[in-house]
Amino acid sequence: MLLFWLLLLGVFTYFVVQRSVMNITRTPTWILWLVMMTPAFVLTAWSLVQGQDEPFPSGLLLSLFVVCPVIYWLLIQWGRQPKPKPERDTPPAASDSESRPSEARPALRPINKEEEASLQHCFPWSVFYLQNIEYRPQAMICRGQLRSSPHIAYKTVQENVESRFGNRFLVLFQEGLNGKP
Repeated sequence: MLLFWLLLLGVFTYFVVQRSVMNITRTPTWILWLVMMTPAFVLTAWSLVQGQDEPFPSGLLLSLFVVCPVIYWLLIQWGRQPKPKPERDTPPAASDSESRPSEARPALRPINKEEEASLQHCFPWSVFYLQNIEYRPQAMICRGQLRSSPHIAYKTVQENVESRFGNRFLVLFQEGLNGKP
């Protein structure tokens, strides 16, 4: 019966170790599992050899439950995957910018401050009150409050944008969560 529980504990521990460390270390899972299972193996072997009535030596218990977690931690640290260091000397290539996280990319501003002021004047407050502009990779989202009919507001904003920017921007109205464009 003792071997059944050891086998069940071993299978459970293997899956826990595999799920918890497979993304953070290159150390093989079976080595980490073996270190975690060493106390159970030693105590089972002691029980089988000495009998279940014989108490475990205190020094053996203490050393197993102190040394094995330390070895486990050291193995994880030894196999830890290094984080790539950003290079500051050379500018990133076009292919590198796609693989880097979005945090490393510079802030996207497709228009300068003067053009932004001109864009804000395309939204008359009596037609569409502009509250903020969000910059996205291929779009600028102008959020605001609609103060006239959607048809009149769209026509007014589209004419203003075309007169100041030509065909550089495509104007679209999108319905918000409350059903308004």
